[in-house]
Amino acid sequence: MEEKQQVLMPSYVKDFKCIGGDCKINCCSYGWGIVIDKNTYLKYKSIKEPKYLADLVKNYIIKNKDGNYIVKHKIFSEDLMIKRRNERNEIEEINVPFKNVICPFEDTDKLCIIQKELNYNYLSDVCKVFPRIYNNLLSSYELSLSTGCEVVCEILYNIKDSIQLEINEQIIPNNKNLINKQKINLETLEYLDAARIICFQILQHKDLSLDNRMILLSIFLDKIYKLSLGNNYNSILQYINSFFDNIDCYRELFTQNSDKQGLVLDIFNGILAGTNSATHKDVLLFVSDILLKFQNSYNELSDENKILKSYNKYRNNLNKNLKGKEHFIENVFVNLFFAQGYPFNPVYSIEDSLSIFILNYVLYKCFLTFYFGDKENIEKDELIEVTVIFSRLYAYQNLDIILKEFKKQKLNSLAHLISLIQNS
Repeated sequence: MEEKQQVLMPSYVKDFKCIGGDCKINCCSYGWGIVIDKNTYLKYKSIKEPKYLADLVKNYIIKNKDGNYIVKHKIFSEDLMIKRRNERNEIEEINVPFKNVICPFEDTDKLCIIQKELNYNYLSDVCKVFPRIYNNLLSSYELSLSTGCEVVCEILYNIKDSIQLEINEQIIPNNKNLINKQKINLETLEYLDAARIICFQILQHKDLSLDNRMILLSIFLDKIYKLSLGNNYNSILQYINSFFDNIDCYRELFTQNSDKQGLVLDIFNGILAGTNSATHKDVLLFVSDILLKFQNSYNELSDENKILKSYNKYRNNLNKNLKGKEHFIENVFVNLFFAQGYPFNPVYSIEDSLSIFILNYVLYKCFLTFYFGDKENIEKDELIEVTVIFSRLYAYQNLDIILKEFKKQKLNSLAHLISLIQNS
C-alpha cells in the first residue's frame, strides 16, 4: 500500500508535469530497459479487451533469465547520413545503419497505449516514476528530478535565483528497487547534513565563477574524505563550521592554467570510446556532430603541443555565447548533486563521488564546447536538448565508465581535479 512520507526535495519538483507526445526524445523511444514488477504483470496478464492490447502484452512482455518480467522492444532499421573523418582526415558523408528501438506500447502519437486504454494506475512502477528520483537516507526520503527529461531542464532554465529545498509529504513507491538507499554509519550521519549544506552553498556561491565553485567543492570534499579515513569526526565538524571563514586562502588556486588541455581531451576520448551512444536517432546525430569537431582538435594533440588552437577557439566562442545562461548550468549541477545523493552516494565513496561529479562537469563542458563552439549563438531549446542527451548518456548512467577512465589516467588527486576543471 502506498504511503505518505516527509520528503526533502527542491521546490521546483512540484512544478513538473509530463508533456507526453510533445516530448522530443521521450522515454518510450529511447530503448531503455523496462522492468515490469510482478503485480503490474499480473494486471496486464488479466487484460482481455481491447484484444490488440492483450496481444501486445502476450507478445512483448517476457520473462528474462533472472526471472524478471521485461518489455521486449520493437526494432525498426533505417540508414542515417552522417559526416565522419576518414583515415586521410577528410570529411565525408556516409550511410550508417541504425536501429530504432521503441516500446511496443507507444502509439503513433508517441503516447502510451496502456495509459490511454486503461489508466495511469496500470503503468509499471518504472514508467510511473521517471523522471523522479527517490533516495532514502536512513529514515529520511529525498525526491528530485532527472535532467534526462526536457521538461525538467525547461524548469531549471527558468530558475534565475538559487534552488531552494523544502519538505513536503509525498507518496513513496511500493517498489523499493526504485529507491536508492544509502548505508551510512552513525558517525557519518553526525556531519552529513552539515557537509551537504556547505556543498550546496558552494555550488550556488554566485560571487565565484562556476569553475571556481567546482574547485572549492573539490577542496572541501577532498579534506572531508581524508579526515573521514582517520575517523576524525570532531575535526570534520570543526572544518565544516569554519570553512567559509577561510576560503580566501584558496583563491590562489583559482588562477587559470591552460597547459593541460590534452589531458582533458584524452579523458573525453576514452569515455566516448567506451560508451554505446546509439540508443536514439537524435543522440547518434548529436554525438556524430561532436565527434567531427573533437577529432579536429584531438588530431592537433602532440607531446610538444598541449595548447590546442581549435579547442581554445571553440571555448572562447562558447563562453561568449553562454552569457546570460550560466545560471542554467549551475542549476543542472546543483540538481545532479542532490539527485545522486553526493557526496554520500549509496554506491560510491566520498572520493569517487567527487571524481564522478567533477568529471561529469568536465565532460559536459566538452560537449558544449564541441557542439556550440563554432555556432554564432546558443538557443535555449538547443541548449536544453544537448543537456538532456548528455544527462541520459553520462549524468545518471555509465558512471563506472567515467570512474574507470579517471583511474586509468591515474588522476585521483585534488591537483588533477583542479587542473581538469581549469582546462576544460
